[in-house]
Amino acid sequence: MKVSQIINADLDELLKEMAPMRLKKSLDKDIYQMTVSDASLKERFTLVDTVTAAGGTIRCYLRKSLTAVIAVTDNPVAKEGENPNLIVCSLTFKDKSPLPKSLQVELVVTSERFRAGGIASILYKTLALHGYVIVSDFTQSDDGSKLWKRIASGKGEHLVVRVYDAKAHEFLKDKDDKELQYAPKDVPDHDIWSEESDRGKILTLLVLSKK
Repeated sequence: MKVSQIINADLDELLKEMAPMRLKKSLDKDIYQMTVSDASLKERFTLVDTVTAAGGTIRCYLRKSLTAVIAVTDNPVAKEGENPNLIVCSLTFKDKSPLPKSLQVELVVTSERFRAGGIASILYKTLALHGYVIVSDFTQSDDGSKLWKRIASGKGEHLVVRVYDAKAHEFLKDKDDKELQYAPKDVPDHDIWSEESDRGKILTLLVLSKK
């Protein structure tokens, strides 16, 4: 079943459908028709924050199991009896992260109609500003790497992107023995993300958190 064919799907089934899909190649799916009921949000999610983006109000919900976060807005085409909440972006996390007390990204899906509004990066930043630590995946799409670069290059924000060596279990440090902050122009992509399936050589990750 294609993502674009899912209409008013139960959220559990929706996340199961998306979970096996990986970011090794750019994911171009339109989730415009994914909706969720008020009851499901209340039972399974916690509201993290409400932000203004893409010309409207976006509500960021974190799944109580810490396995996913979704960006939701009012469904403009909902009829009576239909789910009133439209999912415009979904971010799922791995069961385990190499960094303690953190959430490691597994899959990001954003509605094509909302992509220009930077909804995915807003989800990352919102979680981080509320105290959650977000870790990059071992592999990354072009869009995914651009997202991390955009976040790391952000100005005037109370966030930091650090570089973590998952093999040595420590953050990389600069010449002054301070934790290295990720600067896209100084760190080649191949030093962070590898196309190797076994990840035998490169175990470097990016970590987003509050300063």
